[in-house]
Amino acid sequence: LPHYKERSLVLFEGQVGRLGGLTRQGCTFHPEELGTLSRYRAERYIPLRDTYQLLYRLEMQNEIEYKGLRRKLNGCYENFTALLGDLNKKENAAFILNDPGGREVLGLERFVEGRKQLSDILRRPVSFDPNEIKHVDTAAEALAASLNKFGRIDLPYMTELSDMPEPELTEALKGRIYYNPLIDGYEIADRFIAGNVIEKAERIEEWLKENPDHAIVRESLEALKASIPEPIAFEDLDFNFGERWIPTGVYSAYMSHLFNTQVSIVYSDSMDEYSAKCSMKTMAITDEYMVKGYYRNYNGMSLLKHALHNTCPDMMKSIGEDEHGNDIKVRDSEGIQLANAKIDEIRNGFTEWLEEQSDSFKERLTTMYNRKFNCFVRPKYDGSHQTFPGLDLKALGGKYGIKSVYPSQKDCVWMLLQNGGGICDHEVGTGKTLIMCMAAHEMKRLGMAHKPMIIGLKANVAEIAATYQTAYPHRSEERRVG
Repeated sequence: LPHYKERSLVLFEGQVGRLGGLTRQGCTFHPEELGTLSRYRAERYIPLRDTYQLLYRLEMQNEIEYKGLRRKLNGCYENFTALLGDLNKKENAAFILNDPGGREVLGLERFVEGRKQLSDILRRPVSFDPNEIKHVDTAAEALAASLNKFGRIDLPYMTELSDMPEPELTEALKGRIYYNPLIDGYEIADRFIAGNVIEKAERIEEWLKENPDHAIVRESLEALKASIPEPIAFEDLDFNFGERWIPTGVYSAYMSHLFNTQVSIVYSDSMDEYSAKCSMKTMAITDEYMVKGYYRNYNGMSLLKHALHNTCPDMMKSIGEDEHGNDIKVRDSEGIQLANAKIDEIRNGFTEWLEEQSDSFKERLTTMYNRKFNCFVRPKYDGSHQTFPGLDLKALGGKYGIKSVYPSQKDCVWMLLQNGGGICDHEVGTGKTLIMCMAAHEMKRLGMAHKPMIIGLKANVAEIAATYQTAYPHRSEERRVG
């Protein structure tokens, strides 16, 4: 059977034994000598385990309820406990845990404050929601159902739920969903109007040039343009000499003005480093911006490189010789201070030089800044529509006192699902571990990730695993926590 593992307990031709050498082609049965009581336990445990696994797997795969199989599971459970006591009774638990699938079977019952509580699978399906919404009355409810089931907008599914045609749905949801031609589909507002809205708007404008008759795309474009942040004026910007986003041509023009010669500045992105050269040495380079050190001199071009990188030369001087005739070197504080003053003069003069430029030059630089930095819209994630199928709040409440999922947790899980990941920078004690578990589980359920993995510090792994097992007790065969 699919749930059989290495050393699984089985009944074969009236004998109790274990499986070995499992392959896709078959396995080997190893009879096991058991005492009378152990054999009695095995003969009642094995049908209980197999019925539980079969019921769960069939309902998960087919999403229909198997009432007859559930009655059989209840009968197997009552047959075991009536004669041998609770599954979690010390001697029973020790025997059951000796089987690879035993821990899942022990989950059929749990004790909260000394009172036994039976697992929900004994009463109803747990691998799917038998009460899944089959019909909704409004477009908003259809949208929530689609986002909860698929994590995205599925108009055919929404149409089927609401009995509303697509045009009527999209009209009713205007302002909440937008058509994005870049993905050829609708997106919710908190995903569409987010990120670099300037770049997105420009790409859609280019698309409209080839497809000018799409009114719904023009509505999307207008929504994007309306969300573009207010441009920051030139007077409110703080330009620092050496910032990487400023074109090197601007620095070259400034230094050419300062040194009275043609200065060429080049930036290497791979090395994150500037280089500079001049067409000829002028008095500004060799005299006005010269700093003489004990071992070497730093002219204007040398100080320019330090100004671009916002560093200072580490100048040394000698205060004598040691017994071997070697210089005794110490830091040249006066030289460093003088070099710093010259570098600050270069850097501070850049802002003054910019102020003297033409209005068109200032406008181009301001536009460049706003397009690069003042173009992002932070999305607002609303995860209130999520229902988290399979989440066992009863178990979480019994073990951790968690009665419901916080709105902040829902919003954070929705953010992670929309972005394929993210940072959950919440305060200690606000439920980040459960967020990780729910997000990983939802990614698997929605098909966004095949094998989600939670990685934690060694000290926290056991706690994360326990939280996941408590939150989703019926998904242990799909879970890996490392």
